[in-house]
Amino acid sequence: MYHSITFGDKNTWDDWKLVAQTRPLFLPPDLKTNYVEVPGTDGVMDLSETLTGEILFKNRKGSISFYVMNGYMPWEQRYSQIMNYLHGQKMNAFLEDDPGFYYEGRFSVNKWASEKSRSEIVIEYDVAPYKIDMYSSADAWLWDPFNFDTGVIRDYSNVLVNGTLNITMYGSRKTTIPNFIATLTNPNEPMVLTWSKISDMTFTVIDGVNKFPDIKVKDDISTFTITGHGVISIDYRGGSL
Repeated sequence: MYHSITFGDKNTWDDWKLVAQTRPLFLPPDLKTNYVEVPGTDGVMDLSETLTGEILFKNRKGSISFYVMNGYMPWEQRYSQIMNYLHGQKMNAFLEDDPGFYYEGRFSVNKWASEKSRSEIVIEYDVAPYKIDMYSSADAWLWDPFNFDTGVIRDYSNVLVNGTLNITMYGSRKTTIPNFIATLTNPNEPMVLTWSKISDMTFTVIDGVNKFPDIKVKDDISTFTITGHGVISIDYRGGSL
């Protein structure tokens, strides 16, 4: 394992022969806090979770340093390749050490130092606070990339509904609104979706893609009761810190 990173479709080792100086990671995001001084009281009033009911985060920002292994191509040619492909671009990044997730953001080349034995390049990042699940719950299930120690099985693709069906969903740290994609047996007879998370909220599912802003899946268990006839997929892609 070279502890490489794939930016878009370019791998730091396979395509550029870069070796991370330390095992690469994306620094934790800073908190979005809101503290208010209240005269006549000790301390401060913490309003950080007032609007959303949970703490929010800023982007992750930092840099990763690589050694540029010599002997593969002229350094100026490789420098131009990396600059043309990466500098200032927005794309996804995948850590070889953490294959179940990807990061989305903008990347740039901060430094290139050329030496006789080897060169050094520093790549800066400004990415979203959460790393995102590689696969959606509506994707075809794959066993090979599954992590049996930390992975969560979410296989809600093309589920047959013929009457009443209960689906239990395990969420993640990132609050996410899933899509419900339905193919009704009779387009004039919509399904009924009940979410038991908050006072059994009920929604009407029509043919096609359905998105309900009130259904916000968090890092707990949600139960959906679906009544009707047809096939439904739940397109949920969680995220972790």
